[in-house]
Amino acid sequence: MAALCYALGADSIALVLGRNIAGYVGLALLLFPFLGHRIAAVTVAIVPLLCAAAGWRSGGRPEPWAWILYPANSLVAPLITAAIVLVGILVCLTRRDPLRSAH
Repeated sequence: MAALCYALGADSIALVLGRNIAGYVGLALLLFPFLGHRIAAVTVAIVPLLCAAAGWRSGGRPEPWAWILYPANSLVAPLITAAIVLVGILVCLTRRDPLRSAH
């Protein structure tokens, strides 16, 4: 999504939005096999709140782990997002049953 927005010359907010949505999906894929779908969804919903509350350095720059706070022209944030998505896909493909029951 972010690459398509960039290719079409979209505004920087579209790049950040596409990058962050991809990261949220990757995080959900990563957490689902361990926590189940309900707790994984809640955990993904908490990520923006955690980043907003604790993701800033004293100089006004985002912490390295707070990938959703990086600006659109950042080269690090897409790499972090791609790593989250790839690891999430790998975990989902290799672990079928969640550790927690759905009931």
